[in-house]
Amino acid sequence: MDRSWIRNSKPGDREYDAGVRQFINFAVKNSEGCEKLPCPCHKCHNLLHKRVDEILNHLTKFAFDNTYTCWIWHGEKMDETHVGKPKNSVFEEENVVEGDNLEDMLCVAQDEFNDDPSKFEE
Repeated sequence: MDRSWIRNSKPGDREYDAGVRQFINFAVKNSEGCEKLPCPCHKCHNLLHKRVDEILNHLTKFAFDNTYTCWIWHGEKMDETHVGKPKNSVFEEENVVEGDNLEDMLCVAQDEFNDDPSKFEE
């Protein structure tokens, strides 16, 4: 699924609006009936839970968090397409946004936890 709209467009752009609709459909489909979902706007960073209409309002006002490309907080499973290819150097990739690696680490940790929660016990 193409998510280039997250970084390459802004609220009001046709590409952005179509991407937001695609995201909302995905999130609602995977919500398991929850009334409130984590808001992926640049202001909330998935920390605050909102109704879908509030999320749409936030995504229009504050834009989509451009580091949130693996939608783990909205039902997406981590797979090889989201785990970056091994790099020879930390400087190999241009335009690295701080926080991208954190998202990858969280995705991997969540998958590990889902596979075997006992790994996270002290």
